[in-house]
Amino acid sequence: MTNMNADELTTIADSLCPMHAVIDASGRLVSVGPTLRKLRPGFQWEGKRFFRVFDLSRPRWVRSMDDLLQTAGAKLHLQFRDTPQTSLKGVLVPLPEGRGALINLSFGISVLEAVRDYDLTSADFSPTDLTIEMLYLVEAKSAAMEASRQLNLRLQGAMIAAEEQAFTDTLTGLKNRRAMDHILKRLIGTGTDFALMHVDPISLKR
Repeated sequence: MTNMNADELTTIADSLCPMHAVIDASGRLVSVGPTLRKLRPGFQWEGKRFFRVFDLSRPRWVRSMDDLLQTAGAKLHLQFRDTPQTSLKGVLVPLPEGRGALINLSFGISVLEAVRDYDLTSADFSPTDLTIEMLYLVEAKSAAMEASRQLNLRLQGAMIAAEEQAFTDTLTGLKNRRAMDHILKRLIGTGTDFALMHVDPISLKR
């Protein structure tokens, strides 16, 4: 890795960690991964100071590039300074010979919002990133929930149809005795005042 030039390092990092940022010894951005670049289309990354682009919230004691290099291996909490201020997690690895550092970033628990906000796909993540599996699980869960909702709607419709059929006289199409008992029970249960009139159709014919 000592003999590796910047272009070779960028090529490898783009494949293994597409949300990386390479910074030089002075804290300026040298290159960023394709996914990180996608989060700010049209933004000129190269040459910008790391602390002008990102707001590092933890570790709180980090105030300079020298401080940042001392966080090697520790979890970094940061976000973009401009909007949308997407939260990110990161870990820093110093480059040989004091050439700066490589910081690998991820979305953490905000990945679902990031995928939605930035229209990300599986191609924007490393093939070994567990984010891919999580996105598949979320998609499968959404599909299962939608299928369950549709099934519940069909069952509810079938129950209403069966109830309507049970309360209807098949010959006349009028409500039957079962429907009357159901309505009377409901009225009595609610304490609603009501009147009941019984008409004998046979007597009316006479």
